[in-house]
Amino acid sequence: MNETKVSVFATTDSEGVQLVGQFVDGIRRYDHITVYLSVAAGTGGTTDVTLQVSPDGTRWYDWARTPDIPAGTTHHYKICGALDNKVVEVGAGNVPVIAKGTVTAGAFGNYMRALVTRGAGSNGAGSVTCVLEGTFEKNR
Repeated sequence: MNETKVSVFATTDSEGVQLVGQFVDGIRRYDHITVYLSVAAGTGGTTDVTLQVSPDGTRWYDWARTPDIPAGTTHHYKICGALDNKVVEVGAGNVPVIAKGTVTAGAFGNYMRALVTRGAGSNGAGSVTCVLEGTFEKNR
């Protein structure tokens, strides 16, 4: 059985790391999640988006990060976490450390939020749309 939660985030006009939108809660109940992410970069500099997860809504850890998105372009991503035996360095709080183009494996906690990093020279508002689909196992 699938359920969909939709959260729409919007960037601001300035450079740097920005927390955008409200976090999505209640994702712990799903066996699997898929995130569909659309990012329209503003003008002047690159943009990347880091999705962070939290077990409690207060401590945040990197889960996935997009590659740099060139100014004035729109890119779409489908992000699925999977189990593996890799160790991946991640950031905590409002400082993304996870390598661009990376998704971490394993459990994803109960909450998710997005951080947008706008590169030097960024101006003009871009947008981030995030659609999260949760799936339950058939045998529930």
